[in-house]
Amino acid sequence: MKPFTFDETNSFCISLESNPERWERMQDRFCKLNMSVTRWKASTKENITDHFYHNLNDGQRGCSQSHINIWRHIVENNIEYALVLEDDACFDKSWKEKLDIFCSQNKDEEWHMIFLNASEPIEPRDTWVEAHEQYLTGGYVISNLSAKVLLQDF
Repeated sequence: MKPFTFDETNSFCISLESNPERWERMQDRFCKLNMSVTRWKASTKENITDHFYHNLNDGQRGCSQSHINIWRHIVENNIEYALVLEDDACFDKSWKEKLDIFCSQNKDEEWHMIFLNASEPIEPRDTWVEAHEQYLTGGYVISNLSAKVLLQDF
């Protein structure tokens, strides 16, 4: 797989308009990392359009709706892949270099999503592993095909 190139056309950070401090903090992080990222206005209970599992609270529905809206944007705009972040994502200082190494080590591998954080314990630490159960969406790279499949399954 070729190294990823991220810019404002394929890099999105979900952020609530009602919490500008979090967006400002992320902008500082992006500046330090020399990243150009588009702010994606987070969905709230007032603008949820899809139907979700009844046990989800309004915040969980809004978060889910935000991700689904980005996936739709990826598909509708034929974006090959995208970096999706939430406004509380923390970065390993060398995350991009580690991702580039992963790409060079997996040149012929097919991929769909690469999670940049994990809810599963990983041993040894700081290694790339196949995720079987994943609950965190703080940061990931998603392919156009994966966005399509997720939307179809949803």
